[in-house]
Amino acid sequence: MNKILRYFLLLLIPLSSLVSCKKFIEEKSFNLSYPVNLDDLDKLLLGDGYFKVFSKSTTYKNANYYYPFIHFISDETREVSRDYKNPSLNSPDIRDDIFGFYTWQQNLGANHAGTKITDDSDSWLNLYRHIAVANSILDQVETLKETGPIAQYERIRAESYFVRASSYFMLANLYAQPYQTGQASQTDAVPLKTSSQVEDVRFTRDNLEDVYARILSDLDQAEDIFKRVPDKNSKYRASLTAVYLLKSRVFLYQQSYQQSAVYAQKVISGQSSNHLLDLRTFHQGTAGYLQATSPEIIFSMGGVSSYTHLSEGGKGLVIAPELLDLFSDQDLRKGMFFEEKIFQERNLTETITGKYMALNKFNRSLTRGDVSDVFNLRVSEAYLNAAEALFMNGQIVEAKSVLNTFLQTRYRSVLDLNTLSDADLSLFIINERRREFCFEGHRWFDLRRYMVRSSFAYSKILRQTFTTFQLNGAPTGVLQLWTPAMKYVYELSLEPVRYTLPIPASVVQKEPGIINNHRGENDPKEIITY
Repeated sequence: MNKILRYFLLLLIPLSSLVSCKKFIEEKSFNLSYPVNLDDLDKLLLGDGYFKVFSKSTTYKNANYYYPFIHFISDETREVSRDYKNPSLNSPDIRDDIFGFYTWQQNLGANHAGTKITDDSDSWLNLYRHIAVANSILDQVETLKETGPIAQYERIRAESYFVRASSYFMLANLYAQPYQTGQASQTDAVPLKTSSQVEDVRFTRDNLEDVYARILSDLDQAEDIFKRVPDKNSKYRASLTAVYLLKSRVFLYQQSYQQSAVYAQKVISGQSSNHLLDLRTFHQGTAGYLQATSPEIIFSMGGVSSYTHLSEGGKGLVIAPELLDLFSDQDLRKGMFFEEKIFQERNLTETITGKYMALNKFNRSLTRGDVSDVFNLRVSEAYLNAAEALFMNGQIVEAKSVLNTFLQTRYRSVLDLNTLSDADLSLFIINERRREFCFEGHRWFDLRRYMVRSSFAYSKILRQTFTTFQLNGAPTGVLQLWTPAMKYVYELSLEPVRYTLPIPASVVQKEPGIINNHRGENDPKEIITY
């Protein structure tokens, strides 16, 4: 094992394990090697600080993706339940694995039948591991300042602040209720830890206002440093432009609309290497719409799981028709994001031919996706952040101007926004974000924050189903016929607490000071018998 990684192995111990293990850490740290220069820290930052890119897998539980459930808990997918299943199809049925997530249960790791419970702590632990690495690098870098160029020292600090801010931002929006002005200081968020020092304390949840203050403080530090050091010119390393866009997103979630618009405009008016693709002249080819070489991509970390876990036949989860219907024939993205495909298979008595919609937004041929579907910063977000922030700030004319510039690159013909009322324009911007950022991890977070906006609040009842099947008898070796037995219909009520994930049970068990989110069990609203 690399000596640097050996040293930091203990730093990657889950946060919930750090409290009662002080003696263990001291004993195990005795012979570990230490980083000796800035190059060592830089390698650690790139290898373990940033979100990893995992090879795609058809097995949901063992894939180690970052919060892959995010694509299935909003309204971007729905269950498909045809009356047959061909075992030869390479289409995973992940419904049972993510039942607790996509039907919004208190126990996220439980399957539908209640016969097994799996650990649901991967997302929590992965994010805190990245925080632990960032903390350690920031603590170590000062002592190694003289072992490399000053620009390298500064950039390592800036990128580490960015990684820590990003990780806390994701944690807060997964495990805390959406930010509401005036209530954030009384809202439990997640534990803050900004030092690699092992502390003999019991961790508790810091409030949401303090967590957001830490996120913005780290991004302020990163911004200040990046202004005086050159970028690495890599889509996989943080940059000043990435900081600007993430700050715009953070302020948007806080309903700090003026600040959100300011930072979005910094991205829009920034360096020419990042700009919108004009889809009227763009030729996609076969590599998928989102590619690392695209000028729209500012920064990306983490892998791609969405297209891997969408069903192409049989049972499972598919792209929601409601989402597809949002794309008009004038919308150039429809043919670039999605592709209609044909399947053919035999059941007991006949050959069955049908069609399904495949997600074509990412490069499906790559073993490791080159653009993430969970943490991706691209230029289009700056335009839509600015449009929403300006609108919410009462600057309607300016919002329409920014939005028109964006829309001209996405539609065959110009849309007339002047015919829309303010309420209609608000809904148009909401739906435009849903179209543009589908399967990039935005929709769940957007739905959370829309419901608590101080004006033009938006909410909708989410529905998902879980169908059980019965197996009709068939001779051994003959394709067996599965038919639906029961369909359970679940709804997500319009309460912020229901849009907040419970903290993993294993974390709460080890850390009793961390009080869990209690959104309660979600019983089916309807049961259909076939």
